[in-house]
Amino acid sequence: MRALRPARAGVDLRPVIAIAAVVGVLGVILVLPIGAVFFGAIRSDSAYGAKVFATLIAPATRRVVAFTVSQAVVSAGISVVLAVPVAYAVSHYHFPGRRLFYSLSIVPFVLPSIIVVICVISFYGRAGLINRLFGTDWNLVYNPIGIVIAHVFFNFSLAVRILADGWSRIDSRLYDSARTLGSRSPGVFARVALPLVLPSVGTAFLLIFIYCFFSFGVVLVFGGIRYTTLEVETYSRMFVRLDVSTASVYALLQLIVSLCAVVVMNRVVFRTERHGRSVVRRRRPLSASNARWFLIVYGVLVLVFLGGPIVTMTARAFGSPDGFSTRNFRVLFQPGPRDWETESVAGAPVARIITTSLSLAGVSGTVTFALALMTAFVLKRRRTATLEALVTAPMCVSIVTVAIGMRLVFAGIVPDLVLVVLAQTVLGFPFVFRIADTTLSALPDSYADAARSLGASRIAAVRDVVIPLVRRGLLNAYAYAVAIALADFTAVFTLGRGNVVTFPVAIYRLIGFRGFDRALALGVIYIVICSVVFVWVDRTSGRDIDRGKGNLVDYA
Repeated sequence: MRALRPARAGVDLRPVIAIAAVVGVLGVILVLPIGAVFFGAIRSDSAYGAKVFATLIAPATRRVVAFTVSQAVVSAGISVVLAVPVAYAVSHYHFPGRRLFYSLSIVPFVLPSIIVVICVISFYGRAGLINRLFGTDWNLVYNPIGIVIAHVFFNFSLAVRILADGWSRIDSRLYDSARTLGSRSPGVFARVALPLVLPSVGTAFLLIFIYCFFSFGVVLVFGGIRYTTLEVETYSRMFVRLDVSTASVYALLQLIVSLCAVVVMNRVVFRTERHGRSVVRRRRPLSASNARWFLIVYGVLVLVFLGGPIVTMTARAFGSPDGFSTRNFRVLFQPGPRDWETESVAGAPVARIITTSLSLAGVSGTVTFALALMTAFVLKRRRTATLEALVTAPMCVSIVTVAIGMRLVFAGIVPDLVLVVLAQTVLGFPFVFRIADTTLSALPDSYADAARSLGASRIAAVRDVVIPLVRRGLLNAYAYAVAIALADFTAVFTLGRGNVVTFPVAIYRLIGFRGFDRALALGVIYIVICSVVFVWVDRTSGRDIDRGKGNLVDYA
């Protein structure tokens, strides 16, 4: 009978071919450009070795490295600590508005750095809402404080989602046992819940550390000349001072530090996924207790921290000397004096900016998602430490370094738009792969095996059985792939050569040409697009997640 046909003899080479294809693609768009940076530096300077040594021991280098690491550690630590109560609340309790809060909380994470900058300035700047409300003149931006505030604003929701997923893997019977033995709620949290979620705490800290370590736009604006990081210095040395040798040294230092962080993170994630699976949990309503009032007050503070800058920016975008007005939005689309016309300042009309942004993000997101999904399928039963290191390798690399290398290797050969797509694929691949991989890992292999035992081909089993069961989680992964590309500023700014104008680039140019209010209006349009996308994705993916088919960063 067809259902009982024996398996074909021999070794299936298709997984090997697929892995080789993934490694080859990553090699072309990652290893080749990075190698070109270092080879170009060696070739352009006969005394390269001496210059490397001089740069490494220079006091300026030590200061840059120390500030880069310290701001990333502080930003990641504050993000994780502040996220603990919120993650515990959304994973254990049911309360009105919980789903909407969880959906919208991710919006800051997918904002372009330049929009985060104007949000923070609008709320925390010298002329911001905080200083106006309290009648103070606090300098909370354009210094390390502003850098940390912006990074926490960026990454807080990411920490919440990772920690909430970590708590979703804990069997609630452990809590019940602790209560049976006489522990009260604070004791259960301190002795059971918190220790068991520590691997997720480590994952969140290291992931956010890497993002802050490679931060570019925020440090570029708020750090100025005095407070600079390896990422900003690499860009400055390469494109401003034309010092390829020193830029390559800074890129090498970045690679070493980030590689150590990624190796540790992979070990933590691997151990977490081996020893924990998502379980069904019934959330309890918030009872009338001290914990309830603490979470309510804390939740209000979080809403102010996350929503305050966005609401302030939105209110200013609709503001005018006469009160509420849509003037800033009308000016975006209406022609005016040549020197102030949006098209002449931003480099493209607003309609083209929107279509370019969405189409480029769609292409980049699709390429990233397809590559990540194929890799996740291939590695589902063949996970090893080596393969895990290969697929997370892009996290170790500065996107500025990759962009520099691509300019050196492919300039004049590959169109700028294609280079931007390749760079954005490198940028989003590790994150999207993690979501797709965890989503597929939650599905038992027996489903596809049963379909194949009934005569379905491998492709048919995946198409007709696997994909429908995990479609919501994969939709979530695709949404992140598009959003990360849409928010990208560094790759477009570095590789676009001024010809590729997206939301972040246009906003950056408007701010630089004293078009701050128009930049705010364009930022509001971007935020509305992202909010609609993620509310829709979370509302269509929540039920699968509740049944244990969620992913690393989604626990609605």
